[in-house]
Amino acid sequence: NNVYQLNNNINNKTSIKKLNLNKLEKYIKKDIDIFFDKENLFIVNLTKYPVIINSLQIENKKEYILNEYVGPSNLEKLTIYKLDDLKNDINKNLKINYTYLNKKLHKIVDSFPIFYSSNLKSLLKLDTKKNNFTFTDKKVVLNEPLIIPNGYDLNIDPGTQIKFSENSYILLMGGKVEFNGLKKEPIIFTNLKENLFWKGIYVIQSDNDVSTLTNVNFQNLDFHKSKFNLTGGINFYKGEVNLENINTFNCISEDCINFIESKVYLENISISKSISDAIDFDFSEGKINNLNLNDIGGDALDFSGSDFLIENTNIANVIDKGISNGEASKLRLKSIKINNSKIGIANKDGSFLLGEDLNLVNNHLDIAAYQKKSFYNQSILKISKFKGNSENYMEKGHHGEINGKILKHVTKNNEFIAK
Repeated sequence: NNVYQLNNNINNKTSIKKLNLNKLEKYIKKDIDIFFDKENLFIVNLTKYPVIINSLQIENKKEYILNEYVGPSNLEKLTIYKLDDLKNDINKNLKINYTYLNKKLHKIVDSFPIFYSSNLKSLLKLDTKKNNFTFTDKKVVLNEPLIIPNGYDLNIDPGTQIKFSENSYILLMGGKVEFNGLKKEPIIFTNLKENLFWKGIYVIQSDNDVSTLTNVNFQNLDFHKSKFNLTGGINFYKGEVNLENINTFNCISEDCINFIESKVYLENISISKSISDAIDFDFSEGKINNLNLNDIGGDALDFSGSDFLIENTNIANVIDKGISNGEASKLRLKSIKINNSKIGIANKDGSFLLGEDLNLVNNHLDIAAYQKKSFYNQSILKISKFKGNSENYMEKGHHGEINGKILKHVTKNNEFIAK
């Protein structure tokens, strides 16, 4: 990250730092946002235009003149300014006066989102040499969000059980995780109170970061609505992600797991009872082996602009699509079974699918190839050693080849295709 410091005479200690981070969201909003870490205030420009921070006013009394330029954000970076040493004024109302597109605006902040609160300090210990946090105990209760600052990692030891209140979650602003459970001592993430859901995990990495989760169980997942536009119960953005022996049960988030622009390696993953999509892959690549997905309310596997090898996977009882291959994705499938879905495999919008040893049973449609977004080319699908007992749907212009035979185009609309 590009960091520079400007000295300012606020409490004789204060300075402002500019940090250019990699993109954290797909949709930039015209706003500024605030975070606080008990000593430092972070002012975030979420717009594509510069913002001038004119002054900070405490309790409508003290006013600190800044006139500092906060650069624009875009899809490649988010611009953040850091204002140090406000701990004496943190419990007071703060007014931020700023200029945006030649308009004088202000924002009143009376409740600071906390990076790392005093209550959480008693639960965590910091290794300053490795810049990572670990929990001090194996029985953890989180009654508030745990937000790890940029540049710090989070490690969790075998046998740790974390119980979350309804509005708590874990967010890493720019670091990786290592959740290293054992088969006999798995790591467990679950809800604190019966019949309530917690707000998930969000890991925003750099391109070179590698996160690893082994022998981890997740239960009762929802998602936290934020400007970062990450709507999965478990979210990874950029870097490499390795998941092995993961069990997830009862998700009401938009996606149970979501990978964005990541290199992903999944081994022995089980997801059951997801109200929407089980796993969503956006502009990612990698390998998947031994996946079991059951009782899925949306798509079991949803690919956009991605490239994956998928082997030894069982998908059952899916309200929508077993595998949705879209937005110019490339999939290679081997030893796949899909049972009782609306559409077993959907191949659309310029995507390519090569399959071998596929067994599709009791689906409304086994294979569907169609156009959803007109600016993509037609799709191509080739499958050998295919077994299926339902109809296929093939729009004109799309290519489908199963067991050496070209699928005929179907000109009439099919009631099971959702445009």
